[in-house]
Amino acid sequence: SPKELLFVSRLGLVLTALISLIIAYNKSTTVLDAVRYAWAGLGCSFGPLMLTSLYSKSVNRFGAIAGILTGGIIAATWQTFSKHYLGFEIPSEVPAFTISLLSIYLVSKWTRWTDRKANEVKNVA
Repeated sequence: SPKELLFVSRLGLVLTALISLIIAYNKSTTVLDAVRYAWAGLGCSFGPLMLTSLYSKSVNRFGAIAGILTGGIIAATWQTFSKHYLGFEIPSEVPAFTISLLSIYLVSKWTRWTDRKANEVKNVA
């Protein structure tokens, strides 16, 4: 309904503004750090998905969504947790890319039957 669409649009706008404020208050000292942070998030979200989509026929939509989310979340939060828990800094691209690849593979494998069944239902209807 139009009211629900308006509510979702406004909620999305507020959430985007809040996330932008959090990122703005992040202690990025240079523009280079901010650009590196942005490219790390994009590369770790979509890079593993592009590679697995090109070289594997078993990737499904559930694995793709899981890979995008895990890659982006880990790339965004890794610097904070890496220094705190490990005591030294590892670039966020390494664990985010690796865990994103792993999540795409595992979730696609675990949901293979569900995706196949959904396609059968869609083709019947």
